[in-house]
Amino acid sequence: MVKHSVSSHRTAPAVRFGIWSYPCFTAWAIRAYHLQVYQYLSEIGGSRPTFFFVRRTDAILSAISMIMKATNRIPDRRVVRPLTARILRSFLAALERSHHHIYALWEHASILSFAIKNADGEYLSLREFFGRGDAVAPDDPLIVIFHEVHIETVEELTAEYIERIYESFLYHHCEMGLRCNAPLRLTPESIRRYGLTEADAVLVGEHLEVLNEMIRRKLQQRYDELKALDCIRKKPF
Repeated sequence: MVKHSVSSHRTAPAVRFGIWSYPCFTAWAIRAYHLQVYQYLSEIGGSRPTFFFVRRTDAILSAISMIMKATNRIPDRRVVRPLTARILRSFLAALERSHHHIYALWEHASILSFAIKNADGEYLSLREFFGRGDAVAPDDPLIVIFHEVHIETVEELTAEYIERIYESFLYHHCEMGLRCNAPLRLTPESIRRYGLTEADAVLVGEHLEVLNEMIRRKLQQRYDELKALDCIRKKPF
């Protein structure tokens, strides 16, 4: 590790913004880092950062910029790994254990709600993904599409992110159901059709009740606001 003979205040920005973690920066990153250093020093040292450290920072950033120009390297600080069939299978096995109600939805959903796009541009259901070995090779790049959200990288494929999309999916269908006077509810038939466990049924049923009530109140509020407007009041014939 490289040691620097500067005070803790002077080294703090480097640690805080991760300058020593990367061999070089993009031009944008250099400018962003320079601004962050200046703002940080302003916070800890009053209205003006110390002249010494500003000059030192300028020298560091100038050197990094020269190295980048000389080597013609403009790396991306964010490492992105493409989603492959091998990784997706592993994730799905974990999802089935931890979020079975979401896995069950994916397993029975139509292609319009959930699909896996393979390297040939073909859209597969979850069952087709597992059942058709000819359609997907282990290291083929894939795109998971859930409620019109495209997931293309390993970093995006997390249970937390899937839960947020699932919440949006349920909200959308609950609202559509209420607008059609057909509230979305969990029935014994739908429990059997989706293969939900008893715990799944309790979780999903309570979730739907909360969403339906929340959306009903929102629609009622909008109705009350609109009916007070003169321009839309019903007039006697």
